[in-house]
Amino acid sequence: MAEGGVGLDPVICDLCEDKPAQFFCRTCDGNMCIDCKNDHKKKKMFLRHDVVKMTLTRKMELDGFGYCNVHPENKYELSCQSCEIPVCTKCISGKHNGHNMKDISTAYLDAKRRISEMMNEVDNHLIPTYRRNIEALESVLCNVKKQSKELEQTVVQRSKNLTDFIHLIEKEVTQKSLVDSAKYSNQIAAKKKEIESHLSFLQKLRASLLEQRDAKSMTDLILYTNENSKLAEREIKFQIPSFQPAYFLSDVAFEKTLNILFGLLLPSRLVNQKDPHLVLVKAKKLKEIKTTIELPCGLSVSYQNQAAVWVRGCENRVYKMDMNGTTLATFPTETGFGRPSELIELKDGNILYTDMENKKIKKVAKNLQKMGEIKTEWYPIGMCLSLSGHILVCVAQLKVLETNESDVGKILRMNYQGNIFQEIQRKSNNENLYTRPICISENVNQDICVSDCTKCSVIVVDRTGIFRFAYEGGFIQNDDRSFGPVELDTDKDGNILISDEENSLVHLLDIDGRFLQYILTAKDGISKPRGLKVDDEDRLWITEINAQRIKVFQYLD
Repeated sequence: MAEGGVGLDPVICDLCEDKPAQFFCRTCDGNMCIDCKNDHKKKKMFLRHDVVKMTLTRKMELDGFGYCNVHPENKYELSCQSCEIPVCTKCISGKHNGHNMKDISTAYLDAKRRISEMMNEVDNHLIPTYRRNIEALESVLCNVKKQSKELEQTVVQRSKNLTDFIHLIEKEVTQKSLVDSAKYSNQIAAKKKEIESHLSFLQKLRASLLEQRDAKSMTDLILYTNENSKLAEREIKFQIPSFQPAYFLSDVAFEKTLNILFGLLLPSRLVNQKDPHLVLVKAKKLKEIKTTIELPCGLSVSYQNQAAVWVRGCENRVYKMDMNGTTLATFPTETGFGRPSELIELKDGNILYTDMENKKIKKVAKNLQKMGEIKTEWYPIGMCLSLSGHILVCVAQLKVLETNESDVGKILRMNYQGNIFQEIQRKSNNENLYTRPICISENVNQDICVSDCTKCSVIVVDRTGIFRFAYEGGFIQNDDRSFGPVELDTDKDGNILISDEENSLVHLLDIDGRFLQYILTAKDGISKPRGLKVDDEDRLWITEINAQRIKVFQYLD
């Protein structure tokens, strides 16, 4: 059939009244099968008749378009365009009076066309899309199973390596114990033999003395006594050694020691992909907070109160402030230079801050009392919390201060006690990744993003330390501007935000390092942005080095 099949009984030929009609004569208004149609056309009187193929709409006209649901005694006649339903004559004069009407056969064909378009969308787009989604999920599931198996093999191998190492230590310690035991046994046996020899001599001497004492010759006794009167000369003082047993010395709990030896497992994650938020063409300023802090150079969002930040200035004191400018807390810092290079608030409310000049990370309790420190080999600068439950620390060997050589930097992953689990320093070609890393943030995919003030670059590696990309400002070749990255942070979409103090810009990159836009420029009233942090509501907090204020912006739709 020309328009596809529908659930209609075939129309019978009006001439033979036997076969299904496939043609329709518009001149004589008759339905004909193919044989009768051929006979019809052969007759001279019917030669000019207009014979066309039978269509679905013609069949429906013959059989009718069905009976009205509201008025079952009436057939559908038209289609109401306003209500988009077929109507009978009573409907037209009643509820649908005054509505625009359409020929029902036209409405029928329109509906068929829309259904065909929907089927085409389902067949050519939706079904293939969801099949690809299923294939993608099966691929992810395959990766999960593969990674799980590989991880199991790795754990077994690491366990075997550790067990072999422990057995080697056991063998070495046991062997040393046996060697020491044999050596000490020989020394003790020699000492014992020496004493036994002298004891034998004394026993013989006693026997001789007893014999002389009982001798009958008085002259012989007197002479013997005179010759052997100095018994003290025959006394030898033997030094008897004391024994100090072996002892295992360890200042770390046994379980923690084993965990460190076994290695740190960065757990796998199933990350649900989300459509990224739209970036506003122009950032909207939500708040401008005035402060008395001189040279506010650093920010850190409070873990327990996302509507508050810790602010670092040029003095040896930090302040916790909310969006109303109220100081919620403050405490003095103990640093060589004055302000800490970085400060983070932990989940339990405790605080860590870096004392770069003294090569220490200081700990402050929730009640703002001192509670210890972590010593570092290199100078600690930037610091952030990791999704792994550890802290990531930028450290630098500031050789320029000591030997006038180039600086070298690296990233440490450590726990709150200072145990180091990972060091990130070089690319696969052994080239140094960092010179002076000053700020660090971990992205939603656990990429590690670092700003390097000496390299004038933002360097991003994955969580294993493999280099991903570097961003150097995105300026065109003939642009005289030099990129001056200071603080950076990431948002829920994985975007990377960077304060460019030198050019009074805030750069926005996507998760893969592609430049999106400048969120803020000098035209937005920003001058020398320094401190930069994004809170859990994706609000952007900014400080300007030459202004005693904090600005809060909305940049995502």
